[in-house]
Amino acid sequence: MNSGVVSSIFSFPPSRLRWDTHSLIYYDTYKALVARQPEFEKFIKLKEIFKYDGAYGPDRLWMKGERATSESYYNPMNGQGGALKQIIRHYSEAKERMINNLPWAKDFTWMSHFVVDVLSPSHHFGHKIKPRKKYRDWEDPYFHRINPASLRNRHMIFEAMINGWQIFGRRFKPKFEELEKIRGEEVSEFIRKTVDKVRALGLYEEFLERGFNRRLWHRVNEELIPKIDYALGVVWWCLMRETAEGKRDDKKLSV
Repeated sequence: MNSGVVSSIFSFPPSRLRWDTHSLIYYDTYKALVARQPEFEKFIKLKEIFKYDGAYGPDRLWMKGERATSESYYNPMNGQGGALKQIIRHYSEAKERMINNLPWAKDFTWMSHFVVDVLSPSHHFGHKIKPRKKYRDWEDPYFHRINPASLRNRHMIFEAMINGWQIFGRRFKPKFEELEKIRGEEVSEFIRKTVDKVRALGLYEEFLERGFNRRLWHRVNEELIPKIDYALGVVWWCLMRETAEGKRDDKKLSV
């Protein structure tokens, strides 16, 4: 989430200058998917994905107090958090709008944003609370919301360190030899299973115990980021197939 907040501030450069975690994952996943399925490039352009994140994305509204914090979280241990629901909501809306020839890139990007959020280890902790301020409805034991720049804010430090290594280190570049084919109704369960795989890595727990170091970065780069890239690629490819099917069905009905 915090990498998305950074993106909100530096949200207007061209794709080659986008360096927040969400944008780097979008870029690498897009290139890998187009290499595997060239027709995806005709489905949506990378610049359209970037257009609706950052200053036009969910985190900007969260910063303004217009979105609930819980929407960016999902705790697999207690089932709380709204990120999974946000993925399904924007998947469905993107599909429906695409089939009906309405603007849909915003829903596509927001769906993608929540896929990255829900698979980020730091978004798997906490629980819902009754907030004093409407949007602060989530208690994250590692996010110091009163002073986000505090060294006590382990959530932000974890995400900032990953982003730093992505920019200045040699980050993982995905290659999709094969993509699992799922249906829209299977997206939620597919993402939930991927969350369980991410949680089983214990990366955030390792960070909380030992801090961030080169060994942890290698694990993030070789074990976490490939899972996020792959999951995003599967969901993107699923949406493209289903919208194509929907358009074909509409043509048959109109004949």
